[in-house]
Amino acid sequence: MTARARDAIIAGTPDMVASEIERQIEAAGLNYFVCRFAYGDVSFEEASGSFELFAREVMPRVT
Repeated sequence: MTARARDAIIAGTPDMVASEIERQIEAAGLNYFVCRFAYGDVSFEEASGSFELFAREVMPRVT
C-alpha cells in the first residue's frame, strides 16, 4: 500500500492540498500543521519548487 493510500502524505495540486489540509484541520481541531518537503529521493530542486508553490498557493488559504 502506498503512502498516499495510507493517508501518510498529502500530494496533488495546490487546490487539492489546501482542501485536504483544511479537512484535516477541521476534523482534528488542529492549531498547527507540520510539513516536510524533502524526503526519500526528492531532489533539492523538487523540494524547493514544492515549498515555493505551497507558500504561494496553499498557505494563504489555510492561515
